[in-house]
Amino acid sequence: MSLPKLTWNRYDEMIQKIGSNSSVSNRDSSDNTNILDFLQEIGLIKISATQLSEDGAPLLELTDEGSRYYINKYCTNDEEQANEILKQQLEEYKPVALMRQVFWGNPNIKRENVKNLLCHHNIIDDKFNIGPFLALLSKFNIASYSKRHQSVLLKSEPEEITQQTDYFVEESKPYSNQLKLRKMIEDAEGHIHWFEKHHSPKIYEVISYYSNGSKIKEIKILTGLEHINESVRKELKRLQKELKNKGID
Repeated sequence: MSLPKLTWNRYDEMIQKIGSNSSVSNRDSSDNTNILDFLQEIGLIKISATQLSEDGAPLLELTDEGSRYYINKYCTNDEEQANEILKQQLEEYKPVALMRQVFWGNPNIKRENVKNLLCHHNIIDDKFNIGPFLALLSKFNIASYSKRHQSVLLKSEPEEITQQTDYFVEESKPYSNQLKLRKMIEDAEGHIHWFEKHHSPKIYEVISYYSNGSKIKEIKILTGLEHINESVRKELKRLQKELKNKGID
């Protein structure tokens, strides 16, 4: 996953070049690689794996959203609409969706907290400079970032749980976590594979009530043997019997 390392102007210049069919240099620098990778990840450009441009570089094209952004920004001079398109793309970007779910409503978030969260989810390492990323979120009114105070305040609230496709749990939000867990089980299709480090039969209640036999056919639970005793085994057999009646193995 690629987070921005530069100011937004550098990424915007690349969109302008691709949109106007100007030649773009090969990805021969770390800056160019970061620019193209980030624009692809937020859904504004497509990098062809099979088609090459005249100079032998991968063919670069704007996506539908990228074209809308380009037309509003560089053709009709509607910068407000262009910024709104970009904001929507950024809000769906996984690191931003993670921040919106975890930090929304918390006025005490610092830059270091954001970095710790992104490191925890293996999005960056501890040497990465998240300043440009936070500046970008601030520029498009997703978050307010004070470089002086190192503070971050989310201004873009998370989507309703019914609209989310990625769910992140946070220790400080136990009630929200339960809602997300139920929604994940309800929405699951095909199978559920569950790794539970600290196994408890309490999870059986959620699985039995919210699993949908018309959408899933298999549930597997992986845990350490030290969490399994005779009581747990009995509960598991009861769960297996009930799920079998739903058509779930």
